[in-house]
Amino acid sequence: MLLQLDKAMVDSVFVYNPHVLNSQMVTPSGTIMDTILTIAMAVIAIANIILTFHIFRQNRKDSNDFEQQQRTFVMMQKLIIDSNIQRLYAFYDNIMEECKKLLVSDAQETKAEVNTFIKGQLKAFRRDFTTLFSVIDSNLSKELLELADKLVDGITEAIYDQGVNLTYEPKFDEMVSQQLSKNRTEMLAVLYRLALLTNNKCN
Repeated sequence: MLLQLDKAMVDSVFVYNPHVLNSQMVTPSGTIMDTILTIAMAVIAIANIILTFHIFRQNRKDSNDFEQQQRTFVMMQKLIIDSNIQRLYAFYDNIMEECKKLLVSDAQETKAEVNTFIKGQLKAFRRDFTTLFSVIDSNLSKELLELADKLVDGITEAIYDQGVNLTYEPKFDEMVSQQLSKNRTEMLAVLYRLALLTNNKCN
């Protein structure tokens, strides 16, 4: 009886085993790391989905913007530019022909006549050319109108400047001919820039 009791007491005594203890301690730590890794992978997957969706939406928006711009230019070319481009050239040619009177006479009557004529040309150009663009692109219409205004205002200032003798051909060339040529180039450059931008995006 005593021997059995001693054996039972021995069996109930805790025996330290470092291998078993380490195994028990590592297992919970490994489980936590697996959980963290799983969560991290899930977060990365969600982030990739969000990024992919954002890129898709942005590309679709860019494509829609370009298609709209292309449609706008085609419409502008068919409805306005093709049928009215001669009015642009006539605007500059008519002003040049009228201003040649200033090479012959510096009389106030001549100056007033020329100035009235070019003001009338500007009014007609606004009505028959630049204003048409406002239906499709108000910013473009404004830019073209500002160029035309700048030209006529500059010539008017030169006409009535007491220090400027437009009967002197080099001065006339500087203040009238060159300004007309420069302004026409700028006007065409605005239209060309729009066409070039659209064409480059197509390619």
